[in-house]
Amino acid sequence: GGLAFFKPHFEGRVPAMLVPSMAGICTGIVQAVLFLTPTETIKVRQQTQIGWSGNYNSMMGTASKLIKEEGFPSLYKGLLATTV
Repeated sequence: GGLAFFKPHFEGRVPAMLVPSMAGICTGIVQAVLFLTPTETIKVRQQTQIGWSGNYNSMMGTASKLIKEEGFPSLYKGLLATTV
């Protein structure tokens, strides 16, 4: 997993007691950027649509519509708030 990937990057560079924490922080940031923020953006769009007009029917449909109409970066609206 992420911890195993990041641990070697910190070993010998920071005190040993901080290695797991630093690896965990990096893992969390990567997860937030790659998975959490786009998923949250899609969820919020679906939850805040007015009525049952069908603007957003499914996760894939919502993602597709966002990318088509607003561009790929629209999936990352709120990234700063997620990582802070």
